[in-house]
Amino acid sequence: MIKKGLIVGIMLMASVSFSQDWKKHSVVIADFENKEVYKIRGWNSKGTSHSVVFSTEQVKNGKKSLKLDYTFNPEIPGVKYWTHSWSNREIDPILSSAFKEGVKTLGIGMWIYGDKSGNTFLVRMGDKYGETWNVFWKIDWEGWKFVETEIKKGKKGISYYGGKKGYRGVVDYPLRLLCIEFDFKGGSIKGTIYIDDITLFTDKEVETKIMIFK
Repeated sequence: MIKKGLIVGIMLMASVSFSQDWKKHSVVIADFENKEVYKIRGWNSKGTSHSVVFSTEQVKNGKKSLKLDYTFNPEIPGVKYWTHSWSNREIDPILSSAFKEGVKTLGIGMWIYGDKSGNTFLVRMGDKYGETWNVFWKIDWEGWKFVETEIKKGKKGISYYGGKKGYRGVVDYPLRLLCIEFDFKGGSIKGTIYIDDITLFTDKEVETKIMIFK
């Protein structure tokens, strides 16, 4: 339960120049350093189990990362996946300025410590009219790797569906982060991955307000 009163820290993320137009600016929206802020909830499909904890075992930046242990049972029929979504009451103060009107989220990236499982990690986002955008990567490497994808129709690792206006394949800003997901794709049935520093690439510099609830 969140008690009354809060401490607010404001951090202005420096603009970073890249060669690609879609990576004009970057801002880290989740570094998992403060477990009181990054509360998450999740669920499993039938034949799947998992746990998500804050860990110091494998860390790319800072002192903590998010550790994801998973087990799939391919003998049970059906699509195999597990999903975690943000508890909006805690995460929204951090995301609100990053996803506000007037700021276009052109891409997303993060550090992933892969286990070479061959399964798929994805980030699910929603636009202004409810169209869902999936950004996904096949975990075919071992160790830390920074993965990044432009959020645009026709790009590798992008799928989209639904929304009030149907399957348009047009990003109607602002985008919002909905959840992260891990899907069984015939690879390893048991393993562990870590993620760190979920990063947005935007068309403008973003000022994030980090709120720590007391």
